[in-house]
Amino acid sequence: MFILKRIKEPLFIIIGTFIMAGASYFFLHPYNLAPGGVYGTSVVLTKLLPGDIPIGNISLALNVLLFAIAFKVLGPSYGSKSILGALGYSFGLIIWENLFPVVEPVTGDILMDVLASCALSAMGLVLVLNQEASTGGTDIAAEVLRRYTPLDFGKALMIIDAIITIAASLVFGIRVGLYSIFAVVIYSSLVDYLLDGFNRIKTMTIVSHKNDEILDYIIKDLDRSATIYFAKGAYTKQEKEVISTTMDIASYIKLKNFIKDLDPTAFITVSDQYEVLGEGYSYDKINPIE
Repeated sequence: MFILKRIKEPLFIIIGTFIMAGASYFFLHPYNLAPGGVYGTSVVLTKLLPGDIPIGNISLALNVLLFAIAFKVLGPSYGSKSILGALGYSFGLIIWENLFPVVEPVTGDILMDVLASCALSAMGLVLVLNQEASTGGTDIAAEVLRRYTPLDFGKALMIIDAIITIAASLVFGIRVGLYSIFAVVIYSSLVDYLLDGFNRIKTMTIVSHKNDEILDYIIKDLDRSATIYFAKGAYTKQEKEVISTTMDIASYIKLKNFIKDLDPTAFITVSDQYEVLGEGYSYDKINPIE
């Protein structure tokens, strides 16, 4: 099981990033659309930089630079799986460019091509996120801004993508810029929908024989907290500790997989929360427990 998981995770990350790269290259590249992120930055730079530098090469250089910044600013433990996601996306672009050096619009209808790209990219990203990874890119810049400014992650990422789409408007014209913004909005909405509400908060109630290990993982690895209840089983009449914890989707996936490997017999119930207020939480995002 462990070996299968070690093989499955990188395989799914690569598949997901290749789908995303193909969606961008075949559906957006013919129109020079730049919907934020490293891909959007690469599209703008291909126009501004001298020579005919392939988009994939620029994307790879940008991702390497961003991860170098991440290791320096955020620490060497930052997202090893995300490195694979970022490199997979960049190499995916390089491979698609070499296989199809000249690409025409798939449908010839810019609106249909944008929608198709957003749908495929969202599916690819969800596949990557479900392996507890990301595609790196401007997420790193947003995380750095979150650390050193009052901005939260979502607002920082939105500002970065806005700058990229504005640059696309200046370089390629207002029509390209507006369609790029449209692509960002549709793509983000689809990702949220496919992840069953990416910003939704999960509350887990856990009954396990290995509570100490689970609590240690919640506090030390996830930087969250939990509440312990004492209950008695109706059938066994035995007293048990019940763990209740609330966290974001990404942390929930990590904890669920951890418990599944640690104690397959653990009894877990999960519920969705649309708003959580109080210590450790703000009105618009989940903050780590200080």
